Amino acid sequence: MAPGIRTTHHLGAAVRRAAASSSSQPAFARGYAAMKRKAILSERGAAPAASPPTTASPKEKAKAKASGKAPAPAETPDKPKALSAEEQNLQSLAEIDRIMAFQHLMPTVDPWGQPIVDTLDVAVPRPLTLALLRAPRALFEHLKTEAINAMKNWASLNLLAGNNAIPGAHLKALPWHQQAALVFRTGGTRSTRPGSLLAPLRALAADAYAELNTALAQRNPKDLARLTTSSYRTHTLALVKAAKARNPQAVHMRWTLHRHVSPVQVVSLRATQGYMAPAEPRGGHRLLVHALVKFDTEQSLEMYTARGVPLHTPAEPSPSDAPSSTTTTPSAPSPSADARQLQDGKPQSKEAHEPWRVPAQRRRVTEYIVLEKKGWAATPWQFREQMW
Repeated sequence: MAPGIRTTHHLGAAVRRAAASSSSQPAFARGYAAMKRKAILSERGAAPAASPPTTASPKEKAKAKASGKAPAPAETPDKPKALSAEEQNLQSLAEIDRIMAFQHLMPTVDPWGQPIVDTLDVAVPRPLTLALLRAPRALFEHLKTEAINAMKNWASLNLLAGNNAIPGAHLKALPWHQQAALVFRTGGTRSTRPGSLLAPLRALAADAYAELNTALAQRNPKDLARLTTSSYRTHTLALVKAAKARNPQAVHMRWTLHRHVSPVQVVSLRATQGYMAPAEPRGGHRLLVHALVKFDTEQSLEMYTARGVPLHTPAEPSPSDAPSSTTTTPSAPSPSADARQLQDGKPQSKEAHEPWRVPAQRRRVTEYIVLEKKGWAATPWQFREQMW
């Protein structure tokens, strides 16, 4: 018996034993075992594997060259046959059945809690340039891509509304036509109005973005692991290691978000069913959500040695800054956070309470980052991937 057939036979036997010992889902186990038996029969009736290509030996090549005859061409094996769409769908269904069988064989393990391999097809919006206007074909493709993204955004937002999965919005009691009307009135996915449906998600994304950059400046791997996932977690942890190797003297780092140049915006939204178990999840919903969020901010990063010596480029003083009549030594104690109070009707800045700090140059940073939320898992919205 071939190794592949033996492995399939053992897996089918394991599923049949699980079906005999458990009466909760006998029909599913019988169907899965039947599928495996069909796979075994198809493998037994398959054609033998193609032999490896044969090439002429050096003596045969020399003999053929002396006689003036060209050597016989090497035999090439047949290329593997491409799977049709139906066969690919059958493979996907078999994979889902395999996960379900694993869930019944090992009920203490959550197979749906594994990391998501691929990002959903979110799209970065492209501006309409003069070069596109001069190329009709490129202009048509651009408009088609934007229209498809808008329709998918609309469908995903309605799916979230139907499953009561929008953060800060409670739409479960509304019928579907009122939910669709509410989505239409609030401006859809890309709206930045305070009363839009995704306003709580945009506020949540802004807070998470500030927390992420603060953890990155403080080199806090625990917070980075909580706020990130997939390739973005690997990227941020690599940045922390590279920063330590590049500037070993930079012991203290301060990241400051000065302002949002433009409001936080969800430019692309995708939602699909990610929890495929027959039973409902213990909490939340079944949807997997990927939201591509645009952050357009003005920020700065300060770096200091253990003695407080600045290592960054200081910011240029603005003309409105008036010289202070009193001088404060760097060793003067700074007041606590509770002592920050209003002076002349305006809040005090952090630099006013920490006179030893040297402000760094402000830079405008625009980023497109994918946030991921598994509706069935007790995890926050996590940064998954940065797109350009």
